[in-house]
Amino acid sequence: MNNQNNYLNDSYRENDELELKDLLDILIRRKVVIAGLSCLGILFGGVYASFQQKVWKGDFQIVVSEKSSPRDNPLASLLTNASSNVGNVLPGFDTNSKSLKTEVEILRSPSILFPIYEYVKEERLKKSGGKEFKKYSFNAWRKKNLTITLKKNTQILNLEYRDNDKELIVNVLNKISKAYQQYSGRDRNKGIENGLNYLDKQIEIYKKKDLKSIKEAQSYAIENDLIAYKMINTTGDERTIDITIGIEAERVRATNKLREIDQLIKQINQSTNLNESFLPVELEKDEVIREIEDLDVKISRLRANYKANDPELKNKIQIRKSLTRTAQERTLNSLKQKRIEAQAAVSSYSRPKEVIFEYRRLLREAMRNQSALDNLEIERTLLSLEKSKKEDPWELITKPTLLNTPIAPVKTTSMFVGLCIGFMASFMGAFIFEKKKNLLYNLDKIDNLINWPLLDIFEGNLIDGWDESLNLIDTGVLASKPNGRISLLKLGELDQELLDKFISKFKTVMNKRELIVTRDIREALKTDYQILLTSKGAITPEDITRVSKRISSQDNSVVGWIMIIK
Repeated sequence: MNNQNNYLNDSYRENDELELKDLLDILIRRKVVIAGLSCLGILFGGVYASFQQKVWKGDFQIVVSEKSSPRDNPLASLLTNASSNVGNVLPGFDTNSKSLKTEVEILRSPSILFPIYEYVKEERLKKSGGKEFKKYSFNAWRKKNLTITLKKNTQILNLEYRDNDKELIVNVLNKISKAYQQYSGRDRNKGIENGLNYLDKQIEIYKKKDLKSIKEAQSYAIENDLIAYKMINTTGDERTIDITIGIEAERVRATNKLREIDQLIKQINQSTNLNESFLPVELEKDEVIREIEDLDVKISRLRANYKANDPELKNKIQIRKSLTRTAQERTLNSLKQKRIEAQAAVSSYSRPKEVIFEYRRLLREAMRNQSALDNLEIERTLLSLEKSKKEDPWELITKPTLLNTPIAPVKTTSMFVGLCIGFMASFMGAFIFEKKKNLLYNLDKIDNLINWPLLDIFEGNLIDGWDESLNLIDTGVLASKPNGRISLLKLGELDQELLDKFISKFKTVMNKRELIVTRDIREALKTDYQILLTSKGAITPEDITRVSKRISSQDNSVVGWIMIIK
């Protein structure tokens, strides 16, 4: 018997887990109470909102230029535009723009906002004594009243200010805007002045370096008979410096000329006929050449009128050959003279490699100093122009504006919160109440606790089907004794109206049998058959355990149990 009771208790504990269906059943069963308290919550939320102090909000928007933000150096973009490497070594400046998120944090800093906080505090003290404001520190005021956000994927900054004092909001927004502008302008001017001072010092240094390097290169060129050709730099100034050394170019040209003369001499020596392309320019109009040209005209005429063996034609051809040999000899003599001159030029332009390398080094150093000086002067000019230009990196795109309606309290929100609180409180109360009473509403749990089979469920809205169910019971579990006495053992508090309907229907269907309806177990055990009768929410697990224990200790003929539902 004890084992059976332990089984019943263990079975109940296994199925005592909170299920969603149980919560829904509680909600349905206690819907009137829950709905009433939820309505009270809505009413309380509306009343609460009506008595709350109104909160007003104002805002404005500014565009933050990332490339010229107030904490960045205005010289940074100028150095980039000037394509200068000198700007990379400027002390105290960062040519990489700070992120906009960093700028937002700067704008939230006490250096900007603390004077605004002091102004608000002073105004509150004037108007109402400021008692409620004394508990707010600067950080608390900033967190509660001020919101600074950056719109995603933009450079637009939203600034919102909230306060109970409607008249104070626009003044505060104007002061914040002005503080931002002063802060950005102060850093901008400071950065420009620092940049100008630094550039002035660097320009003086590089002027000396430039002059010194040019003198060294020129002196070295004079000492070693080197040629320095004029060149025009990017600023239009003439400098006697060329990174491609002039003497080297002249030596190469002289060498190429010598090679060209040698080639002409070789071709003339190998040629059997005079080619005018071999002749130097000064011989092209020589008297011998003119005679050859006249002979060519006469020979052409004779060939047209006479045969090849004509004496006059042969004579003219012989004279032309003689003149051609004379021209070739004069051409060779002229080329040999030019070759001597070319060889002399090659010798005069030749210098030791060490001299050339050193000269190139001096030229490169002079060019570097010149380029650095030019860039520094360009940068100073640009920065001077920047100083004269009025620039405000904080572009105000909307004026400080006060919203027409308060943002808090929002009555609908308060009512919704009241509804949620009322619903949760009433539902939790109903849940705790039912758990405390420990009544069983779950059919599966009841079936697991009762150690006899469920014969049927009789629902109050399906009375017409009761006859068929009772006939099946009569011809089924009760068939062994057609006239046997039956007892209905009531478990828990049953609905009396539903109980009367069930008993009446039971007697009508089983009119040959004697029926006893009782709560007394001993009386029920005197009949031939016992049927347990209960309903949802009518019995506790302890009641079932106690009744099962008492029945099991006696000889009984319990055939099962029936559930009636209203």
